[in-house]
Amino acid sequence: MREHTLNKRLNRIKWISMVIVALAFFFVQFHRNTPGVMRDELTAAFGMSSTTFGLFSSMYFYPYMIAQIPVGMLLDSLGVRKTIGISSLIAAVGAFVFGTAGVYPVACVGRILIGIGVAAPVISTQKFLVSWVGSAKSASYYGVFSFMGKLGGMVAQLPLAWLVSRFNWRTVFFICASISVAIALLCIFVAKDSPEEALRENSKNAEREKTSVMSLFRAMGCVFTNRYIWLIMVVMFLHQGLYGLFSSTWAVPYLKDVFGLSTVEASAYTTCMLVGAMVFAVLAGILSDRARSRKLVIAAVSAIFVIEWFLLAFCSQFLMQTHLLWAAMFLMGAGGCSVQIMFAYSREMNDPRYIGISVSVINMVGMLGYELFPTAFGAMLDNWSGQYSGMNLYQMAFIPCIVLSAISLIATLLAKETGCRNRYSELHNRAQK
Repeated sequence: MREHTLNKRLNRIKWISMVIVALAFFFVQFHRNTPGVMRDELTAAFGMSSTTFGLFSSMYFYPYMIAQIPVGMLLDSLGVRKTIGISSLIAAVGAFVFGTAGVYPVACVGRILIGIGVAAPVISTQKFLVSWVGSAKSASYYGVFSFMGKLGGMVAQLPLAWLVSRFNWRTVFFICASISVAIALLCIFVAKDSPEEALRENSKNAEREKTSVMSLFRAMGCVFTNRYIWLIMVVMFLHQGLYGLFSSTWAVPYLKDVFGLSTVEASAYTTCMLVGAMVFAVLAGILSDRARSRKLVIAAVSAIFVIEWFLLAFCSQFLMQTHLLWAAMFLMGAGGCSVQIMFAYSREMNDPRYIGISVSVINMVGMLGYELFPTAFGAMLDNWSGQYSGMNLYQMAFIPCIVLSAISLIATLLAKETGCRNRYSELHNRAQK
């Protein structure tokens, strides 16, 4: 009876903690997507040109990417709840600064603080889930967190537009700041990092083990020199870049330029892609855990990319005429689900004591691709615009995407399988023999 009561208590604490962390996860994608919906209001408030607006939007991504390593080190030294709590407070300050900004530079400072503040939840959940559900089930649970993140991205579309029109954008960000403060307090004082912490067992020993700064720097060096994740780092860079260039930047222009759709009609197709990303995020985690394979899902996404980019390049008119473009957009959403499996892969190929650093490194690589690919794609369009137009122009730019997708598939097939378990000690000992 006592054991049953204890298990019920732990299960309750686990789900309460998961809900709190999921709320923090929601704001990662929400803040990432807010500028597009508020462009007219921000342009009027700060006199932004297209160039300065683009710069303002990017003020989220670069701080987010640079913050990954420090966040990983904090995660391995302070734990999940304190790291997310601190980062949520920073996000709250950023939202408040942005909401009160009277001039463009102050608005950029707010955006930078938001980017730093939402850098923690994505990688923190990896350590959190390993502690609560184990490595073998982590991808399934992470799919739910990923679903919440993409839900945040969807709320930053039509619902945010309604809120901005109903109130104003400054009020919306004051509300966001208040919610972030509440999340921070819940993380610090209510959520628990692990069942051991929930039972207040071995907490002192755990703290002493986490406090060595030098060990964290050594761990970072081990992650960067771990040859078993190099191939997956390449895949992460390519997948995030290929998915990001289309979903975040060029899908709407492509649909408008090639098919003559309005912005609203093109946005409906991109919303379909986001719905696909939410569905595949859950399915990918379940499939990976049940098949006990990380490579299987990552390879499947690479294969989908090859097919998708080929169809967009050479069969787009057929897709539109047969109304299969909706299905193609939905399937393109699968490109966003491989990231959670690659997080698990990196975690299982590195020292289990340093989950935060191992996941932060691969996430930084993915964000680099997410940032660079849209710009490179735009440069290709500019370079070929004098020779081609319409579908022919996009076709030329899509061909390199097919090639890069094929490279990601080959790299995945050459990588080692983890079997949904940590293989660091096994491979490290084998290399030393």
